[in-house]
Amino acid sequence: MIGVTQSPKGAHQLQSTSDLYPSSSLATPRTNYHLWLAAIKPPMYTVAIAPMTVGAFSAYALNDTLHLPSFLFSTFASVCIIAWLNLTNDAFDFETGVDKNKKESVVNLLGGTNRAKNFVLMLAITLLSIAFALLYLAFRHDTAPLIALFIAVLEGYVYQGPPFRLSYKGLGEFLCFTSWFIATTAMHYSQTPVDTALPLSERLRALFLLPLTSKHVLAPATLVAYPTTLILFSSHFHQIHDDAAVGKRSPIVRLGTLLASRVLAIAVGALCLLQVYFYLSSSLPFLPFVLSAFAFPLAIKLALFVLHYHDKPNFVRAAKYKAVAFHFVHGMLLSLGYWLS
Repeated sequence: MIGVTQSPKGAHQLQSTSDLYPSSSLATPRTNYHLWLAAIKPPMYTVAIAPMTVGAFSAYALNDTLHLPSFLFSTFASVCIIAWLNLTNDAFDFETGVDKNKKESVVNLLGGTNRAKNFVLMLAITLLSIAFALLYLAFRHDTAPLIALFIAVLEGYVYQGPPFRLSYKGLGEFLCFTSWFIATTAMHYSQTPVDTALPLSERLRALFLLPLTSKHVLAPATLVAYPTTLILFSSHFHQIHDDAAVGKRSPIVRLGTLLASRVLAIAVGALCLLQVYFYLSSSLPFLPFVLSAFAFPLAIKLALFVLHYHDKPNFVRAAKYKAVAFHFVHGMLLSLGYWLS
């Protein structure tokens, strides 16, 4: 792409794209090493941490107890689940053809064949098996959180996996929100003293009703799930043409990049107001509220970035990493605030 600007003397001066827009190794991986980094997505694994830390420490702030082994096992399991999710998404997207132009797909980097796809699926299943083994170790005394996390993982499968592929129907953001909401709630529940003599059905009922019966669970679960959904929403902008070509009705395909960028900006503003509301309604303690507020400049930068580059695929693809940065910093500051509370 070539831009044209007017020099002081009226002559036309050519500028390259790199002069007009910010460069980013995330946006334009140039070497095989960078392609593999983009495929593995190291920053994305941070999204596994927030539901575990915020869920555990919000319970600690209320009960002054923290069961460290279950917290550590579930956190490692969550990282394995995110790896499973990333790998299966690449495999399932290879099947539909939506990733045919995606150089940083793990399947494409391994040759772009059915054999490569099957290898990626086997690796993903292995990681998921490790995850559930860790979750069993964490929750073998009360399997209610294990079942809740299984439901969250099931949502991750129907998001992209056959025959459901609900993300192709535009339901990805809903599934993302509810999955991380359930995970945070399950972690909070696991750190709360429970009468294990109660039937499992009663304990499951208590777990899923926690956000409705306790504003101190509703606030942290929402403040983890909402920023996670912003990551998914931001990730669609650069692939609008590939999505539309295979009939994937992502929000960006439905709205167009300009309107979607405005929706993202409104969503960021709404999150700010929601956090203030949680504090004013005594759902969010003072320290988590104040400390996590320091992350919001990152969210504002994300919104401004997407508003400016929404129709520039090679640059707006970096938006999801900006969303990940906000998600991680916000989640860690929330966790720190709960810990200090």
